[in-house]
Amino acid sequence: AWRASILPISSPVTCSIPRSRLRKNRTPLVSDLFRASVSLRPYVTLRTGGAAERFGVVRSADEFAEAATWAHALDAPLTVLGWGSNVLPSDAGVPGLVLVNDARALEFGEGGEVIAETGIGMQDLFLATVQR
Repeated sequence: AWRASILPISSPVTCSIPRSRLRKNRTPLVSDLFRASVSLRPYVTLRTGGAAERFGVVRSADEFAEAATWAHALDAPLTVLGWGSNVLPSDAGVPGLVLVNDARALEFGEGGEVIAETGIGMQDLFLATVQR
């Protein structure tokens, strides 16, 4: 299971992906799901910006991990979009892989533990936990 922690901005973030998650040619199967030259305008609040070189929407933590693995294996830049606010992509486009993070699963463990994927909105998270 993939989990996220909130880190101070100055903390380095690293990700270690097991080689078993890669094909023999070092690219995961998820690469077939990416599209080329997709306009980012529908995914940005201000409706501005150029196209992503490669684009995909991830709907689970596993898909997110596979997409990140693919980008890392190819040394491609990785840009992650959440809700699309506070970003202003270049009109010239964005190189590498752009992912829209739609991983919104939410689980409640024993003893009040909350396990939330990184794409869930704070309001949805708050309301679901208050209703429990």
